[in-house]
Amino acid sequence: MNSEELTPPKHIGIIIDGNRRRAKQHWLTTFEGHYKGVLAVEDVMEAAQKRGIPTLSIYGFSTENRKREGEEIEGLMKIFSEILEKLLYKVIQGKNIKINILGDKERFSESLQALMQKVESASDQNTQYTLNLCLSYGGRNEIVQACKNILKDTQSGKIVEEEISEDLFNSYLYTQGQSYPDLIIRTSGEQRLSNFLTWQSAYSELIFLDTLWPDFNEEVLDQCLEEFSRRKRRFGK
Repeated sequence: MNSEELTPPKHIGIIIDGNRRRAKQHWLTTFEGHYKGVLAVEDVMEAAQKRGIPTLSIYGFSTENRKREGEEIEGLMKIFSEILEKLLYKVIQGKNIKINILGDKERFSESLQALMQKVESASDQNTQYTLNLCLSYGGRNEIVQACKNILKDTQSGKIVEEEISEDLFNSYLYTQGQSYPDLIIRTSGEQRLSNFLTWQSAYSELIFLDTLWPDFNEEVLDQCLEEFSRRKRRFGK
């Protein structure tokens, strides 16, 4: 089936996994493995846009990932800075991409927080595509924060208890105003969501691949889109 003939999902979430294993297989350092993963993110982002997929969410760094060794974390912070600089350049050059950084930004350095703010502000008015970079992100934490903010607004009188609904709750999430992910892909053979878009993924189609993330390319994306096109989505009906 030609990928151009498929009706693409409006929102794809990808749990990127396998950078370290790929590095080990090819006698690379962990940093080099993660950097290969960044290149795959850039390629897939462009491939998704070519296929008319308006929203892409990339799970790049979870709250649990912070438990890794300090040297690896330091390398990841350098990589995040580089990819944000690249994204800022794309926006400045006129790419119509809205970039959101989803997660606990306060856990990053002040300089990285400033760069995140700069990228988000520069792309704030863009409407054609949306890229969500989930960094220091955890789905359960997102839900807890939403509950705290709803409680705060209830106590202040901004909303009343009777107004609390799924739609209102959704408006307190990081992804407020966005469609739910139609498809979530995870690479490297693991078959779990690992705290990714916990609320938003209730009716997402799931595809688990043995492919390691740095080896994910347009061909693999097309295979996932073909599989998605065969799914019958009933939403409980």
